[in-house]
Amino acid sequence: METNVLSPHEDLALVTQVLEHGRESAYRELYHRYSPEILRRLHRLLGHPEKARDALQQVFLEAYRSLHTYRGESRFGSWLHKIAERVVMGILNKEWRSRSFLERWGLYETYEKVVGTDQDSPERDIVREEIRQWVHQCLERLKPSKRMVLLLCDLEGKTYDEVAEVMDISAGTVASRLHHARKDVKKMLTYRLQQQGLSWEELLHER
Repeated sequence: METNVLSPHEDLALVTQVLEHGRESAYRELYHRYSPEILRRLHRLLGHPEKARDALQQVFLEAYRSLHTYRGESRFGSWLHKIAERVVMGILNKEWRSRSFLERWGLYETYEKVVGTDQDSPERDIVREEIRQWVHQCLERLKPSKRMVLLLCDLEGKTYDEVAEVMDISAGTVASRLHHARKDVKKMLTYRLQQQGLSWEELLHER
């Protein structure tokens, strides 16, 4: 924690100056005091300095737009951390859609058996995109705490200990959330397959 952070009461006073009097200097003061710790958190979560700096600007922009929701019940930094986590999840969700999660989850072999491997075709592209949309929809339905762990472990390749550090939870909690997140996603995907008249077993054996 920074040594020059304010109390919730002082934070709220600055926010009030911004909202009621339009004093941009008050918001710059909040940025000056809390941006270092938020930037460190973003760097740990994203693993890239440039991504973290870009995300920091997004965090403070979203915070500015939502200032009216800050009630001073906790320090402004704690409120910012929640916004930072939402920003990070949005970034990771976009990266997830652009990467081969089929390989990461052991679904690539299944996918190839269904659509074939001879050559690319419009049909293959359609199936690939449909599966991607299914997975993305499943991720969106997960609780934020589970989704963050799954994205950090299965997308970013972070270890349990690394995720535990950036999320301020134990490694055991990371393992538990990841297990349940994967289980929840597979359950939802299975339901989608059943809607199409398919099952995991049929997919694994179909040529």
